[in-house]
Amino acid sequence: SNDNHSIRVFRRTDTGNIAPIRTITGASTGLSGPKGIAVDTANNHIFVANSYNHTITVYNRTDTGNVSPIRTISGTNTNLHSPTGIAIDTVHQEMFVTSGSTNSIMVFNTTDNDNVAPKRPIEGASTGLHGTYGIVVDTANDQIFAANTSTESITIYVRTASGDVPPVRII
Repeated sequence: SNDNHSIRVFRRTDTGNIAPIRTITGASTGLSGPKGIAVDTANNHIFVANSYNHTITVYNRTDTGNVSPIRTISGTNTNLHSPTGIAIDTVHQEMFVTSGSTNSIMVFNTTDNDNVAPKRPIEGASTGLHGTYGIVVDTANDQIFAANTSTESITIYVRTASGDVPPVRII
């Protein structure tokens, strides 16, 4: 939840007005304006894009309460500015993070921590990224789908894209 800086977990089959089965919340969590969340089912981790403090926080999938993250990506080397979307590629152990304010996608290893530089950025005028908010990785077809709110478009790239590259197609 963006406003109260928390993560609420529900059962996949839940419906109606019910309480979450778990909540991650509190000062120790490092949550600050969480916008995007991704679950790494292969390693049982939850990754959160925190737009207010420009960080990525990582938790164990079953964490609850006022828990500290097991890893935090933050600092000037990360090039994270108000991250909004996040996707995990469990096949290649990569994390894709969008930022609508910088019109970029930063790619990290899922094991990265602290003030680490992205392993590759996707950014620049040729990319067509503009107001980029959401992201999905299709590992079966080796593609990245980025949702651009400012242009009301979806730009698609090869999974290994880097730099100022044009999309392979646009929806």
